[in-house]
Amino acid sequence: MLYLLTYADIRAVNPGLWTDWTASLLRKLYMRTDAYLRGDIVVGRDTLERLRGQTLDMMGSPWSDRVGEHFERMGDERMGFFAPEEIVAQVRAVSELGDAPGCSLQIFDRSENYSSAVFAAPDRVGLFARIAGILAAADVNILSADLNTRSDRIAVDTFHITQSIS
Repeated sequence: MLYLLTYADIRAVNPGLWTDWTASLLRKLYMRTDAYLRGDIVVGRDTLERLRGQTLDMMGSPWSDRVGEHFERMGDERMGFFAPEEIVAQVRAVSELGDAPGCSLQIFDRSENYSSAVFAAPDRVGLFARIAGILAAADVNILSADLNTRSDRIAVDTFHITQSIS
């Protein structure tokens, strides 16, 4: 009921505010709240194995070791909150980075209104500010960001972005 009320309120106040991005945020909030109230919020082995399997189905068996390593280094408590396509982008970004001191990028479309940009880089002070500054200088609108650091000190940051309309 609260989900429907929020949808109706946003659409009534300003229909332009309801985008695929706001819909996905509200849907994610609803799903997580429902899981919490049902007592299912703990990410169990079944969920992680299903995610690992979906990720491997999307990437193929040659990626098996890298996917396993990524799950291990990100930590079980975090992996349950990512969609398989985001995990694919994370694994590819980390793999592309290799031992380079720079940064790698994977972009995937989430909807027709926004995309996700997954950056992988050795973690260091000011990394988020640098990436956000580069995106802003390129006239990219950052809707939200999810910042993570693996146990091997590789930052895996996801920015939900749109092109700014001037």
